[in-house]
Amino acid sequence: KKKKKPPRGLQSGLQLSTGKPSTMFGQLGGLLARRTFLPCGSSLRSSRCTASLSRLSLVPQPSYSSSSSSSVSLIDEELLRALPKPELHQHLDGSVRVATVLELAREYHIKMPAQNEADLKEYIRVPPDCPSLDEYLIHSFGLVGSVLQHPEALTRVTFEACEDAARDGVRYVELRFAPSLHTECGLSNARVLDAVCDGIALAEATLPITARVIVCALRHQPEKATELAELAWRYRLHGVVGFDLAGPEAGFGAARLEKAYDIVRSRGLSCTVHAGEADGWQSIQASIRNCGANRIGHAVALTQNEDLLRYVASRRIAIESCVTSNLQTKAVASLEQHPIRRFFEEGIHVVPCTDNTVISDTTLTAEYRLLNRELGFSIYELIKMMDYGHRAAFLPAIAKRRLRAESIVRSVELLSDADIDTSPITATNSYYDQLGVDFGRQHYWRGAALESGKPLPDSLLQALPKADLHHDLVGSLSKEFALDQFSRSFAHRHIDEARWDELRVHHSATLRAASLDLLCKPEVLSSAVLDSVRRAHVENVRYMEMELAPHLHCTDGVVLEDVVRTALEAVEEAKNQFGLECGLLLSADLARDSPVLFYRVAEACVKHHPSGVFGFAARGGDNAQAMSIRYFQDSFDLLKDHNIDVMFSTGAQDVATIRTALHQAGATRICGGTAAQESPKLMSYLAAHHIPVQVDSTTSMIPSAEVRLLREHHVPLVFGTGSEQLSVCGERSRSKRLRDIIQGLRLSPSDLLQTLMHGFYYNFCPSPVKRDQIATQARTDTIQLLAEHGIHDVYQKLWFPPKKQ
Repeated sequence: KKKKKPPRGLQSGLQLSTGKPSTMFGQLGGLLARRTFLPCGSSLRSSRCTASLSRLSLVPQPSYSSSSSSSVSLIDEELLRALPKPELHQHLDGSVRVATVLELAREYHIKMPAQNEADLKEYIRVPPDCPSLDEYLIHSFGLVGSVLQHPEALTRVTFEACEDAARDGVRYVELRFAPSLHTECGLSNARVLDAVCDGIALAEATLPITARVIVCALRHQPEKATELAELAWRYRLHGVVGFDLAGPEAGFGAARLEKAYDIVRSRGLSCTVHAGEADGWQSIQASIRNCGANRIGHAVALTQNEDLLRYVASRRIAIESCVTSNLQTKAVASLEQHPIRRFFEEGIHVVPCTDNTVISDTTLTAEYRLLNRELGFSIYELIKMMDYGHRAAFLPAIAKRRLRAESIVRSVELLSDADIDTSPITATNSYYDQLGVDFGRQHYWRGAALESGKPLPDSLLQALPKADLHHDLVGSLSKEFALDQFSRSFAHRHIDEARWDELRVHHSATLRAASLDLLCKPEVLSSAVLDSVRRAHVENVRYMEMELAPHLHCTDGVVLEDVVRTALEAVEEAKNQFGLECGLLLSADLARDSPVLFYRVAEACVKHHPSGVFGFAARGGDNAQAMSIRYFQDSFDLLKDHNIDVMFSTGAQDVATIRTALHQAGATRICGGTAAQESPKLMSYLAAHHIPVQVDSTTSMIPSAEVRLLREHHVPLVFGTGSEQLSVCGERSRSKRLRDIIQGLRLSPSDLLQTLMHGFYYNFCPSPVKRDQIATQARTDTIQLLAEHGIHDVYQKLWFPPKKQ
């Protein structure tokens, strides 16, 4: 039998301690004084786990009822420990070593119920018969918290929690805690947080780990939440990256702390919320609606509401899933009933976490081992969930990309060293390639921007798969279709070809009014929808969102519901005829429409979603005062209650209106939004949480410095045709406008692929599975088309240090 070579790239490196209290304090005091937190970089790759992997193997296991694979192999525990893992949900006071609790108790003269480590562990860890979350919370946290009332104790346990995590193969950790629970001996909340940040700084200086802090407010202490929100923001440069809501859930709704969340969201701090653990799906919805949660902790009740589940998957709201803890708190009755497998198969970005390593007596490696051996997750599925965790980390976009890339490269190395097939990862173009990781199949891209070389032929630009996320039906009637309809109308028969050209250039509002008058006839509206989809199909548009303001098409005998039904029937006919995915965005205007009319359109959107209506478009955001949105708040609350995506047109002039759209209206896409470039903090927030900015390709903004700045800050840009016939671009086809985008934004081949794919990834398709299928096929076809024209290196690769021999 061939002798197995030693693991590649493993170094002896730092020898982590074996659970004994750390003795490193006092050695690096100077580092704490100059505490600085930089985006995590390539240190992950140079820091190797010391576990021996010389005899890793996979043992065949009986089949599980899993849709992802017919058979799953048991994964060696040492391999699981060595894989670079993210930990997004770990409570500091639930992860204190028992030995440390004893030492601190003796130091501070605090009586413990046991005087040796083994006996005290039985008091601290949660018993198997724990009946509920409330019992879980009061069981041990008070005992542990009694020794965490001094700065040096907080610094120590923070460092030791990071040390234990690093030993377990965790390479990124977010430790969360409630400062208000550590003020019994007179410490202020600020002094408490400062001590924890000291521990984070010490850990990053000495351990192979990137560590951050999440500040928790408590549901049953709403009076303290505002102060903690302010404190979290003030410490954003010292390692604090998020704000959380913890504590007993039932009876303590998230809406009570909405003001605190308004503070952190308006200032660009990320948010997570414990929800759906001891309460129903309404708690999860309130966390998204009232708190704007970017992630949800636990969320086991999400399966109670299919619409909400689909929304969470579509918006890529990550779930921090703590399986062992959920079993202990009786959030689920049994392991088989835990929804983590369902979440994964529905496309939700679910991330395994520990919750409390000591109190729950678990590790992150143990959690992944449980998922493999009891729930049938394969090694490839586990690695994908690890990547979900790195993707959902509360870090800047560019730092997350490097963290993800480093982790997946290291994972492939470990699998290869263990003689495990890596092709399911290295051959997956649709997911891992976009990270910029080179698995040996392509060279680094070193080409120039597309516009500086040989121009792409028109035939290629027309053949490239496209997504049109804003097609204004009234403003996009083709010249031929409109003139034909005008000739049949007594009121508009004077509009001939010459008059059309004159009106389009000099009197576009008049031409729009005439076009709207035509579309008040149901048969013309239906024909216009078919004509728009037909023209899109000719230019290989695969996905399309068509904006319709139904109340503007109402006449005597034709009510709003009739307009919507007519348009939906036409959309369905067009989809069957031309084979592209298409849906409606029902729109209303804050500056023009009354709150009552606005609400009626929102009601129609709710009624027909997701059967043909994909979302809601709010217009007039730049013309209305930011505070006037309160008159329309009932409409936006209705849309939030029914998990409807909102495209909000605003932010062309005032950056404050973008924040209003995001936090009050619940917008999931911003149309216009170029004023975001005035706020680097806002651009970082949009990029980190994948909130797209939509730019109509018919506007003069495409080559603007503002749009280029958004792209350079990694804000996802998506494009639509808008009112194509009434714009300055006039009769230019989508292919010619794509050329304008390439030249105006100076796109490289990799930039072009990314720009095209954004429209497929960040749309309002109500089915995440269908969206991903369309996106995957579009990516494959784009790469093939570019290759046929001599463009092969379409991924801009990241640089990695050469492997040491």
